[in-house]
Amino acid sequence: MYLIKNEDIKLLSPSEFDYKLAEEKGLAQNGVFNNYYLMLMSKYYYYLEKYIDRECKISEIEKVFIDNSEDFNKVLDEDKDVYQSLSNNSFFYIRNTLYVERLKIDEIKAILSSKSLELTPDIETIIKNTFKSIITTHFKNTNENEKYDIDYGYNNDKESFSPNNSLVLGLRFAPPKKYDDELVERNNFTNNIIKFINPKLSEIMGVDVRVIEYSTSMIKKHM
Repeated sequence: MYLIKNEDIKLLSPSEFDYKLAEEKGLAQNGVFNNYYLMLMSKYYYYLEKYIDRECKISEIEKVFIDNSEDFNKVLDEDKDVYQSLSNNSFFYIRNTLYVERLKIDEIKAILSSKSLELTPDIETIIKNTFKSIITTHFKNTNENEKYDIDYGYNNDKESFSPNNSLVLGLRFAPPKKYDDELVERNNFTNNIIKFINPKLSEIMGVDVRVIEYSTSMIKKHM
């Protein structure tokens, strides 16, 4: 499990954190998240991914790419952004910023005190009941129930815009070894898979799911 650091927080986008709420719950001080918050966020990413992977059979979807072409390869660790560094999958990862300061005190204590790397019944219940709130970005001075599209990237690429309350899954491969007609076929194959699985994953998760394929130009490399 990757442990997120405060320097990683600066690389997250969107990043509409409620530092006041975090301080009230003992998760921040003077506008800086403490180790409790960083551990809480790290563990929530870890448990949420486990929940998504199991419910949506992500490993089976990844195998479809691997079986289709040898050009679908993992991104090297040094080329990943923070979001992909938090993932244990080959290609898919959670691209939402998680606002774990919204958790209740008892939920925070349960996650922080859990010593298991497995999704225990108690932790699963918390994740299942809270993730829709935790993944939603609320811009300041907007109604918390307001819905709007936001950029889940850094360069205002139209491909990286999704509703602020969607579960956004990043999909990223290592750059292709060659650029030819096979690359066009690969891109078409990927786009067709995304179009096929988006509504199915949405139905499974009970929330709008958007899979976005990320290129190197759409991420900030994790240092």
